[in-house]
Amino acid sequence: MGKYKLPFTLAIIGFAIGITLCAAWFYIDSHDVFTKRVYWSSPNGTSGFDTPAYDHFETLTFVLCPPSVILIATMDFGDSPSAKAFTAAFWFAAAFLNGLLYFLLGLPIAFCWNRWQARHTSQST
Repeated sequence: MGKYKLPFTLAIIGFAIGITLCAAWFYIDSHDVFTKRVYWSSPNGTSGFDTPAYDHFETLTFVLCPPSVILIATMDFGDSPSAKAFTAAFWFAAAFLNGLLYFLLGLPIAFCWNRWQARHTSQST
């Protein structure tokens, strides 16, 4: 268990990040927190409103929780309770896969750390 301490810790952190992002997105869907919109127009005559904070948070979600891309399957399901339950199930699956991804990323880090530690202790004795 000692050599898997870092990967398990990273797996828990990855799962917690996924669950936190799930809660944040459910809150964002129920309350419009990104009220600051920026008006833009282009020379060819198109114009519209943009929410830069929303775009940054969406990018942050895909960077911290790459498996959340599976939520594309839940787009446009509506606001019914069954659709929200289905979306929540997909978020839970994304959080679980994110924990697994963080665990797999922690394995080579732990391997290198343990090898460095073994060499360092053998040289100092």
